[in-house]
Amino acid sequence: MTRPAPTFPRRRGAILLEVVLSLSLFVLAAALILSALRASHDAATFVRQDIHGENLAMSILSELEMGQIDLASLDDSPLAFSDDEDDPFVDWSWEISSEDLDASSELPPEQQLTIIIRSPNGRVAMRLVTLWPAQDEGELEEVDEDGAAPDDPAKGGAL
Repeated sequence: MTRPAPTFPRRRGAILLEVVLSLSLFVLAAALILSALRASHDAATFVRQDIHGENLAMSILSELEMGQIDLASLDDSPLAFSDDEDDPFVDWSWEISSEDLDASSELPPEQQLTIIIRSPNGRVAMRLVTLWPAQDEGELEEVDEDGAAPDDPAKGGAL
């Protein structure tokens, strides 16, 4: 009676091949997962910068509406939000450009304002375009002795 030859060497080689194959699949899966995590982090950073840019643009527009920013004193050069190193927006900049629109006889003259917010990496994070009433150099709003406009409802003026 003859005995079959032992198959240990072949079995050991097959186990080694299975281990190498499973290890390579694990490394590939880990690389794909890390790549997906990096892409989601980049997307979250992009969205966060867009939200910051939108909030800053709305803040600039609100300051314009309140009269804290004078359009006549602005030029086209970018302005920094803050010089304070602790401010989270220290590297952000903004600029406002205006373009007079054709005035028709029925509507008051308007200008198109473009507020551009730039993130620290120089990318435009927000571009807000709005219409703004054009004011002549000599056109100033009348105010009474309390500092309110005559049509200010908070001071009893007309609506």
